[in-house]
Amino acid sequence: RRDDPRQCIWRNGEEEQSDEDYTAPILVIEPSSNGIIEYESNHFGGQLRGRLIIARYLGELWTVALSDDGESALSDEILLDPNGGLDVAMGPDGTLFVAKNGEKKVIYLEPLELAESNLVVKSVFPRRGPQA
Repeated sequence: RRDDPRQCIWRNGEEEQSDEDYTAPILVIEPSSNGIIEYESNHFGGQLRGRLIIARYLGELWTVALSDDGESALSDEILLDPNGGLDVAMGPDGTLFVAKNGEKKVIYLEPLELAESNLVVKSVFPRRGPQA
C-alpha cells in the first residue's frame, strides 16, 4: 500500500538493528546468490543437515550453519568452488545438483556413504515435524 510508511524504504542490511517494523538479515551474502536451499538429508555424515546451501552465479557454493532457532547464522564457508552456479537443488537421495548456466551443464555432489543395513532413512516427512 502506498500509504504504509514501512513500504519502499531502502535499507542496506548491515548497519541497522531489528525493530518493530524491520527484521535485520541474519547474514549478508555476496551478490548474485541465485539458488538457496536448506539441506534436509542425513547424508554427508549429517554435517550439512539444517544448513543453507547457497549457489552464486559467478562464484562458489556456500554452506551456512544456522542457530537452533534459525534466527542467526553461526558460520559460513565455501563448500565447493565450481566457478559459478545458477541454482542448487537437493535430490531425494541427498544428492546436490548445481546448474552451471555458462557451461550449459549440471554438476552433482553425490553422497558416498554405504548403508550398514538394508534400511536407510534419507528424509522425514513432514519436514521439521514434532520431535519424538
